[in-house]
Amino acid sequence: MTRLVHAIVMDARRTDVRRLKVCLDAVEGLRATLRLVAGDASALDRLGSLRADVLFIDEDLPRITGVEAIRALRSAGERRAIIATTRVDCGYLAADLVRAGADGYLAKRDLRPEVVGRVLERAMMTARARRRRDRAQRSAAQQIVEAQTTR
Repeated sequence: MTRLVHAIVMDARRTDVRRLKVCLDAVEGLRATLRLVAGDASALDRLGSLRADVLFIDEDLPRITGVEAIRALRSAGERRAIIATTRVDCGYLAADLVRAGADGYLAKRDLRPEVVGRVLERAMMTARARRRRDRAQRSAAQQIVEAQTTR
């Protein structure tokens, strides 16, 4: 069975977007649609209205870093999976991206279908778990409020 995944890509380098699309197309059991959006701060406001299961955000965007973009999205309540991409494969950068709210990290030099598929699956699982946790926290908070108002 083929799973359909809608993705938004924020990347200023079209060749990297094409490479990502080729890798996603080669992942067994996956059919991906990609939508390229402007890789700058002005695009962040529009992302909420676009349908997607996952956001691929490059670290090296014009006028904003990937860390800043991811942090802004999470602060605004973005709950979809976010995978950070970068040309630089470095541990401290990966840690910064994850601390900012990325669910996964892809070094562009490692763009191969098996790696992209594995990172995508993990990021989607992490995002689902976060949404379940958030729902449970909201439900618990609502129950506390209801219990306090019935006293």
